[in-house]
Amino acid sequence: MPSFTPSSFLSLQTQLYREQVAQLYALAPIGILASTVNSLILVFILWNVISSTLLLVWVTGLAIVNALRMVLVVCFRRVGWSRDGDLRWRDWFVVGNMVSGLIWGAAGFFFYPLDSLPHEFGLIFVLGGMVAGSTAMHSAVLNAFWAFSIPTAVPFTIKFFQHGDDLHVSMGVLSLVFMTMMGVVARRNHLLIAKGITLQHENAQLLDHATTARDHLEAMVKARTAELQASEARYRLLANNLTDVIWVMALDGSHFTYISPSITSFLGFTPEKAMTFSLDDVLTPDSARQARVVLEEELRLESSGHADRFRSFLLELEHYRKDGSTVWAEVRGSLLRDEQGQGIGMVGVTRDVTERKKIDEEKQRLEVQLLRSQKIEAVGTLAGGIAHDFNNFLTSVLGNIDLAQQAGTAHESRADFLSKAEQATLRAKDLTQQLLTFAKGGEPIKQLTFLDKVIKESASFSLSGSAVACEYAFPPDLWPTDVDPGQISQVIHNLVINAVEAMSNEGMITIRARNLLLPSQTLERPIPLPPGPYLKVSLCDTGPGIPDEQLPKVFDPYFTTKSEGHGLGLASGYSIMKKHAGLMTVESKLGVGTEFTLIFPAAPDAQVPSFVEAVQTRKGDGRILVMDDDAHVRMVAGELLTHCGYRYELAKDGSEAITRYRQAMQQGECFSAVILDLTIPGSMGGQETLRRLQQIDPAVKAIVSSGYSQDPVMANYQAHGFQGVVRKPYSLAELSKVMYQVVMESSST
Repeated sequence: MPSFTPSSFLSLQTQLYREQVAQLYALAPIGILASTVNSLILVFILWNVISSTLLLVWVTGLAIVNALRMVLVVCFRRVGWSRDGDLRWRDWFVVGNMVSGLIWGAAGFFFYPLDSLPHEFGLIFVLGGMVAGSTAMHSAVLNAFWAFSIPTAVPFTIKFFQHGDDLHVSMGVLSLVFMTMMGVVARRNHLLIAKGITLQHENAQLLDHATTARDHLEAMVKARTAELQASEARYRLLANNLTDVIWVMALDGSHFTYISPSITSFLGFTPEKAMTFSLDDVLTPDSARQARVVLEEELRLESSGHADRFRSFLLELEHYRKDGSTVWAEVRGSLLRDEQGQGIGMVGVTRDVTERKKIDEEKQRLEVQLLRSQKIEAVGTLAGGIAHDFNNFLTSVLGNIDLAQQAGTAHESRADFLSKAEQATLRAKDLTQQLLTFAKGGEPIKQLTFLDKVIKESASFSLSGSAVACEYAFPPDLWPTDVDPGQISQVIHNLVINAVEAMSNEGMITIRARNLLLPSQTLERPIPLPPGPYLKVSLCDTGPGIPDEQLPKVFDPYFTTKSEGHGLGLASGYSIMKKHAGLMTVESKLGVGTEFTLIFPAAPDAQVPSFVEAVQTRKGDGRILVMDDDAHVRMVAGELLTHCGYRYELAKDGSEAITRYRQAMQQGECFSAVILDLTIPGSMGGQETLRRLQQIDPAVKAIVSSGYSQDPVMANYQAHGFQGVVRKPYSLAELSKVMYQVVMESSST
């Protein structure tokens, strides 16, 4: 930048002022022409609503003023600048603008049509256009702009406010806003004009100093060149002695523009040879694809214009060596930019991490071995616990059956022994259900229900014969949930039994429930569930609490502190909650008690169907085909069906079931329904068998049965073509209910 003395500053101010006034007079003819044309347009618009005499007087007066202003412009161009005439030319122009503005303002005040809104808008449009045009014509000297704009705009603004109604008051406010904006625009234009004139003057001064400064600039260039050469030498010395590879690559990854000499020790190629390679030449296929994805993402971010200019990326890529072997390297790169900040390539550093990868792989291998040994140990613990519990159950079952079979046993005693055997069998069933729920699979068979009833029934049953009191706190507007009531009853039963045993049959259990809406993943405490409606159930006891070292293990399978426990209650409950897309947590404080929290997905807007559950055996009639690979199950199922009034045939697999079904159709004695075991090892299972049967008889009624399956058919049987489901082991009442619904009720509709 040149230095300015007081005399040069004065010269600049004078030049700036002269250019501003000259620009006023240069644009004046256009403004005068616009004023004349717009006046004629305004007369045409208002001719039918304003006195023609008044309009002619007004337009004649404006024409005279415009003619005098044009004479002033001609005089300025002929006479030019005089030594002391600068202020005179400006003042005359400002006076002319003011007179013209007063005449236009008079139109806004005296020609204002009170009874014609379209003519009002026409008048305001013309006057507003004159003010807007003034921002371009008169911004060089702000006094000229205000001298014209204020007299023009103020009268019609006053008229707006004189009307007093909402519309005109709003228009008056808009007029004030409009004038403010025009003032801002005029000032901005004024500053731009002043800046342009200033820059023009400075450029002239710079050109004057260019010859003098040339020698100085040449000396500076020589000095900077020497510094750059020294810097380049230092950089090359550093690059040549680094073990890491420094590289520069084209934006599209097609070739390298620089590679440091350390590439030779890294891959075996010379830098000159390596610079001819593309990504596909130096990287394995998977690593090349990974690198291209990152490069494309970098280019996409760059084109978006919103990315961090100082960002970088980090990759682990597998490289080819000259001898054909591969080596892993950590690649850190970023965008290389020019002086304008535009991306012109990629620059980065590549570091050999082969040894680190070997160490990491060995560490991972050892961790896998440790995990495998821990799993084997856990499976051994699980198998031992299962064997222990089932041996106890089988001992009770076999012992009571033997006692019932003794010849001298009375009829009443025989019934007691069989009842005890049945109880032991039901306990074994509960254990298998917990095992199946805990293991992978065992999907819940859900139905829409209100949990308060399920919780009360399960808790009340679990507290039978106990001195522990239970208090419920359920609001009347609880949302319904889509759950498997049997599995949720099992969860509540396990929690209540644990609480009773922890309190030694004395104390208080409090069960609360409330609706919970999660707008984010943080509410009372971090909850790892997606946002949405939930039902929160809390079960608190007044027991001794759980020690801190045991609290993280309470949901582990076969972890128990009870001498007679098997450690599956909380583990199976935790698994059930996960399969319901919910959550189970625990908090405990020694000497105070323990609180378990269950969170279920809720359905606030769903309608819960009402029905009465039948508990008695329901009789029916029809011919049933039973397919099961276990002969004992087939025999028991047949006897149960006979007791319910049905006739039956048995099949050991899918092929036999299809043959019997086809034969029955040919004989005109079709089966009323088929019971199909879902999983038959080594043969056709229930789902494939049903598909074949539907080809024979599209109206076939099928019931799916299984003790356990990972297949989701049991949880969503209707979607797979079945009309009913029975889970093994099933009772006479359960089987009769399903058979009645499928065979009898569907036949009557």
